[in-house]
Amino acid sequence: GNGVWAECNNEMCSGLRGIRYSSYCYRLFFRNYNVARCVRNLSGDGQVSGITASRVRSRLCFGAVTQRPLSSYASMAQSDGKRSLVSGQMQESESNAAVGVPQPRLTKKRKVMPPSVQYRVRIQQAAKKHTIDDAFAAFEQAKAENVRLSPDCFVTLLFLAAGGDSWEELVHCREKREEYLKTERLQKCDEILECLVSSGSPMVEMCYTALARRDAILGRGSSALSLANQVTEDKTLSQRLRCYLPALVSFAAAGDAMGAMETYRNIMAAGLEPGEIEFQKIIQALSNSDSTDDITWETVESLLLHMSRETTQLTKETIGELSRLFTSQRPQQPWTVETCSVHDDGFCEFCNDKLQAIDLTEEEYEQFSSGIASLAGKQAKQPEDFGTFVEWLKSHGPFGVIIDAANVAFYGQNFDTGGFNFGQIEAVVDRVRRDFPDLKPLVILHINRTKGHLANSQKAKALLTDLTEKNSFYAAPHGSNDDWYWMYAAVAAGQRGLLVSNDEMRDHLFNLLSPKYFDKWKQRHQMRYTFAGDVTTLEFQSPPPYTRCTQHLSNGCWMFPADDGTWLGAKING
Repeated sequence: GNGVWAECNNEMCSGLRGIRYSSYCYRLFFRNYNVARCVRNLSGDGQVSGITASRVRSRLCFGAVTQRPLSSYASMAQSDGKRSLVSGQMQESESNAAVGVPQPRLTKKRKVMPPSVQYRVRIQQAAKKHTIDDAFAAFEQAKAENVRLSPDCFVTLLFLAAGGDSWEELVHCREKREEYLKTERLQKCDEILECLVSSGSPMVEMCYTALARRDAILGRGSSALSLANQVTEDKTLSQRLRCYLPALVSFAAAGDAMGAMETYRNIMAAGLEPGEIEFQKIIQALSNSDSTDDITWETVESLLLHMSRETTQLTKETIGELSRLFTSQRPQQPWTVETCSVHDDGFCEFCNDKLQAIDLTEEEYEQFSSGIASLAGKQAKQPEDFGTFVEWLKSHGPFGVIIDAANVAFYGQNFDTGGFNFGQIEAVVDRVRRDFPDLKPLVILHINRTKGHLANSQKAKALLTDLTEKNSFYAAPHGSNDDWYWMYAAVAAGQRGLLVSNDEMRDHLFNLLSPKYFDKWKQRHQMRYTFAGDVTTLEFQSPPPYTRCTQHLSNGCWMFPADDGTWLGAKING
């Protein structure tokens, strides 16, 4: 293509120099090569003869050259002599263009942004570049000029005034907090809030959260909690867990265990689900307090049990706070805390006990499967397709072993002659029928994989026919993602269900799922596999006999899993 373009460019532009025709030919060539070839051949000497620049331009841009007989271009040249090119000679009136004088170009008139938009852009750019003083300068100038700012400008300004992304660091670090207070940025919150109210803009949830962060920096945890409760009470505002975090951070830094537990109860009353960071701050408050309050150790263990249901593996920061909690004055009797390991069978030598296999409850299974169905329907091009699949499962189930057929077929195929291996799918189906005779298998595959030369082989056809006749095969339709299909089917299979797949399930689709359900379910129900050579070497790897999550063992010990693979064990002395 490049050689043809070079030839076309040299021949055409030699007679059109000075009229900026190279860009037209370039655009034309990549749109329609036939048009470029047609124009190149209009004259025997390889030049465009008798066609004015303006009219060739219009013909080239709209692809009209190929739709006109070549003889018609001669009449075009005669009718417009001002800028015609005959045998590569420019007429006298075009002498300026012949020597390469640039021709004037029409430009669109730039629109002038209204003042409110200009200030909005300035504030947003300042926030993006972390130049906070520039944002406040724009705010002061807009106020002086009586320019009404948009609501999102006030949200951004409040966010910056309340410490921005480093607000939590200001709560914990006294030196940085004192340095920040000297800038008088926190005092800007009241001024910004006053302008927000006077402009008639509504207070949104992020405004309350920013003010709560300001109060947390100033050590006013109770005031921060009150602001969060106002959001909960106002039914027009969206409830967010982040509204309560400033109060928890403030109480944790001050060692106010009573305030932290009150915030925890308010979170639960609001129908929100605390995550690891919320539990971490509550535990930090319990560790930092003097333990002279009315919070019993039974209440603390009840909190830890709740954390075990909401989380799986914990960060090193949370592990550190748990270690401080068990070695503080809070427990009624002394504990020993140690980093330990767990054997493959779930036995821990430090605790002298076995960890249990903890699965989801029936209610959690129902909530989990409903969430998957909702997400799958929203992301499909034809949402009703997934509903059809759900009804098909109910009619032809129950299924016990779900096979991610694409994952199985592509296993070990990263070599020159590798490809979609239906033989590996067949081997997995046969092994499932042999090892799990009481569990009905279901093979799920995208419909595109059922077509093509590999799917048309005699062996592949026989396999798909057999599975279809036994209602053990489902093809995900066009416009859908088969991952949602095998995920839903595996969860719908309940506590006995198994998923045959080596998929790590780390992409964005699975990040949409609730971690407290997904992580525990994956540990209990994903059955991995290997092929050491041909299909006869298939081996299954059953799920481990225990669940990696916080556990309170039968002998009273606590086990907390860290995200680095280790465990933190705690046991009562003696």
